[in-house]
Amino acid sequence: MTSLALPCWQGFLRDSLGRFISIQQIHVGEYLGLGVVAALYLQAAGRPRRMRIGLVGLVAAVGFMDELMQLVLPQRVFDWSDVRLNWAGSLAGLFLVSTTAWLMRTLQLLAVRHAPQR
Repeated sequence: MTSLALPCWQGFLRDSLGRFISIQQIHVGEYLGLGVVAALYLQAAGRPRRMRIGLVGLVAAVGFMDELMQLVLPQRVFDWSDVRLNWAGSLAGLFLVSTTAWLMRTLQLLAVRHAPQR
């Protein structure tokens, strides 16, 4: 963990191959994970589709509040581009899981329709 935390102040990290990763890419990755977890919860709990709208709002609020807290932290700044990256990552995670679930359901329906009858 120390190897990741120390170079953060410079605005860049290195991956296992020695390539630079920007902090902005980390924002997207963190919130992509949040979006995936939130969408998996909806899938597992069997929640109705209308709850997805509320979940998108909740995930967007978390991304906004994450940046808003930086207003009171010394040496940190609120940045709308970070908010947009948080939202983009979380929406990508929600979209990824939702699209995968839809594709799996569609393939199952097609398999049932085209299964040989006895």
